[in-house]
Amino acid sequence: MYTIQDLINDFDNFKLYVNSLRTMEENLFSEPIAEGKWSTAEIISHISFWDKYIREETLPKMKMNAVIESIDFDTLNKQAEKYALSGVSQQHLLEEQLEERTQLVSELRKKIRKIFWLHFH
Repeated sequence: MYTIQDLINDFDNFKLYVNSLRTMEENLFSEPIAEGKWSTAEIISHISFWDKYIREETLPKMKMNAVIESIDFDTLNKQAEKYALSGVSQQHLLEEQLEERTQLVSELRKKIRKIFWLHFH
């Protein structure tokens, strides 16, 4: 059975993939992965923006029986795309993703510990 802990571990392990992108040629990093698709830079930016949104907006609202509404996906996706194309360097974009993912994983682990503690005390 796939657990919440498995999900958190998978989120954490994504950093290994992000680190592997440090050696990718910058011109390839910025080119679309296929015709009509985003570049690796835009994909990484997209993931960073969503990590930050989840960490700052969604996780704090997660409580029993909470109603959580998301922002318009396209709005956040367009912001991420624009940022990736703004001239930010490959290394900076990767560092931001690693930091954002580290913070998200940390917050998820805290949330799980809190839920566990409340459930068993």
